[in-house]
Formats: sequence, structure tokens, C-alpha cells
Amino acid sequence: MKGKAERYRIWELGFKADNRQYRVFGTFGNVRRQAILLCGCYHKMGVYMPPNAIKSACKIAREIEAGGVDFHERKIESDL
Repeated sequence: MKGKAERYRIWELGFKADNRQYRVFGTFGNVRRQAILLCGCYHKMGVYMPPNAIKSACKIAREIEAGGVDFHERKIESDL
């Protein structure tokens, strides 16, 4: 990602379901193997819906960086 999203190291995970291209924006936490999901949206013809999805993800990432966010952690069992 570019712009403000790059500053907060936001990544984008894309997948298709119900004939629609979905996107989930996330960042990595301070703990090893910790992914933080910031915002979800769908994507069509180069347009995100809602249109402010990237801006919202940046805002949440900024709040995380400032320490003003409570997490609801979900552990995933791993063989690693």
C-alpha cells in the first residue's frame, strides 16, 4: 500500500466470495505472529466500498500506535 497506509505498514488481503472482491486491511502487532485486522470492505472497478476504507484503516492504525485501543484477541492453534 502507498501513501499514509505505507507509513502505518498496512497490508491488504484480498479474496473473492459471493461473486464480489473483498478486502481486509491489517497490520502486524508487536508480538510475534500477531496480525491486527483494521477494516473490511469490498472492491470493484478500482473503487473501495465504503470509499473511506483506507482512511479508516489509517486512523485505527494511528490509534493503535498511540496506545488508545483495546484488543479483542483470538488465539489460533498452530503446529509451529
